[in-house]
Order: sequence, then structure tokens, then C-alpha cells
Amino acid sequence: MVRCYLLDFGDRYCVAIGTSHIIFAWTVGYAAWGLFRFLAGSDGHSAFFHRHGSEYTKHLINLGETTQYGIAEGTAQKSSYPRVRLGIWVGKSAISDAHILLTEFGAVKARCIRRLPKE
Repeated sequence: MVRCYLLDFGDRYCVAIGTSHIIFAWTVGYAAWGLFRFLAGSDGHSAFFHRHGSEYTKHLINLGETTQYGIAEGTAQKSSYPRVRLGIWVGKSAISDAHILLTEFGAVKARCIRRLPKE
């Protein structure tokens, strides 16, 4: 699964991803996160279903997709400051289900994201 995500990411951004690339570690974590939520066992249900009583139904986007994310209240102090920034989507938090994005400021969590229009 990790290999598939890395090939897809490499094709979209025209880069070769090695084990020292920053996206590699995030890809491994995202693959584990996805297996827990979507891999069906012999009874037809995922581990997420057995823990929470329902299947995971939230929408996901492609690993490595550039998206806009909302800045938390209090961060954008003046009304003239932007309320959204760009980040590269690398997964969701296992605890809070918040989106995790890589930005120029490091990894940030965001409750809402917006996909960019296709070019």
C-alpha cells in the first residue's frame, strides 16, 4: 500500500521518493491509518467497525494533494490577514480525525479543508 501511495505521489509531482524524503514517513502512517479503517476482516467488517460500531464514512482526498485549510481563530488576528493557507495533505489524526497538512510552518492540523479547482 505504501508503494502505491508513493508511486502516485511521485507521478503527480514528477519526483522520485526515497526513504529519506519527508513524505515517506507520512505515507507509512497514512497507510496504517487506512488499514485500520478500511481493511475488511473475515467477517466483512474493519477494525474501525469493531471498535466504534460503524464503518468509517468520512470523505478523503489523495495523499499529497495541495489543499487550502482554515486558520484557527486567534491566529489570523487582523481582518486583513488571510484566513486560509495552502498545505499538502498527508492524512488525518487518529485521535481527533483532524486533517494533517505539511506547510512552510511544519505539520499543522485543521478541522476543515478545501480542495483546489482542477487545472
